[in-house]
Amino acid sequence: MKYLYVGLRNTSEAYAITQLSKKYIDDIEFETVIFEKATSVDEIKNNILNTEISNVVIDINVFNDDELNILKSVEGIRQAKNLDVFLVASGYSIESKIIKDFKGLGYSKIITSKDQGSIRDDFIENTSLKCEYEADKDYIKLKESFNDKLKEDNPTLSKIRQLNETSKTISIGIAGCIKRIGTTTTAIQLAKTLNLNGENNACVIEVNKNSFANNFVKIAEDEAYKIIESDGVRIQNVDIYTNIKKINSIKKEHYNYLIYDYGEIDFEDNSLFEKDIIIFICGYEPDEMIKSTQITTACVNDYKINSAFYLYNYVSSEQFENILTIQSSYLKKYTFPLGFTPDKFILNYDNADIFSKMLEIAFNENEIKKPGLFKRIFGR
Repeated sequence: MKYLYVGLRNTSEAYAITQLSKKYIDDIEFETVIFEKATSVDEIKNNILNTEISNVVIDINVFNDDELNILKSVEGIRQAKNLDVFLVASGYSIESKIIKDFKGLGYSKIITSKDQGSIRDDFIENTSLKCEYEADKDYIKLKESFNDKLKEDNPTLSKIRQLNETSKTISIGIAGCIKRIGTTTTAIQLAKTLNLNGENNACVIEVNKNSFANNFVKIAEDEAYKIIESDGVRIQNVDIYTNIKKINSIKKEHYNYLIYDYGEIDFEDNSLFEKDIIIFICGYEPDEMIKSTQITTACVNDYKINSAFYLYNYVSSEQFENILTIQSSYLKKYTFPLGFTPDKFILNYDNADIFSKMLEIAFNENEIKKPGLFKRIFGR
């Protein structure tokens, strides 16, 4: 079996995998792409895309890019070539953000050991595994632990549980500054967060022309999808409705949260600005920033809404820091980055944490600053 190894020269990782493992695996051989020092993903991408080898070992310490770009690029390469990818991440722990993100994408062959013997042993063990890109046992255990901690310790989710015992319904509107900026992904991630206790507390309602859920309805014979009443489909325990005209029937299902996915913002549709909680998905590109500014101006000046939330998608930590420097001081409180979420239906726990913070702000401000609205929403 032949492997392509991509990494740095004269490292324990390279030696342990390309040399020591040969003593224990008879039919293994390596082709190597070795760099003298850390470099960018772009410098490495062509080396991998041009190879005919389907088994690739990548030492992520070879990259000097930010974590988001590493994650997106490696996953893009894997999908483009249908590769079986080993990741070498010596020095990282299983709780490192980038490791959790890779695990969330289904990377099960990740080596975090530091000494040569352990690196060799982990690699040898993993060569016998068929890579299905499913989360491994350690990650599942970590996720369940994180899940329990999030539910037990998070004051916002405790408040959510209390609200779920009432008959009140909270409406949440989500709109994007441009098309395909991630409103549907955000709506589904928010619904999964609100459904963390296993109940269908939240649903998503399409108020756009993207037909995302409609496409699932057409192939609902697949056992992963289930048609539900009122023109809806249940996808991985998230209820999504495709017909806003059936809102009265949807409300009878007794969800605590109705999440309206508007897609790209339409300033002619005032219904968005009537929702209890309003979320805008923004971006860092010039056209996205221009439209985001227009949204902010409309909210503050035209609709007198100062507490809408602004979530920035597809931005690195450095880009988000730049965004905060130009954001109005009072809006910083309502501005958050979204975690990288290539699969809408796999909950990114960074997003869950962000949503919890947002909801806590919304609950507290509605209770303290807008008692009438809080009473209307929560019945207090």
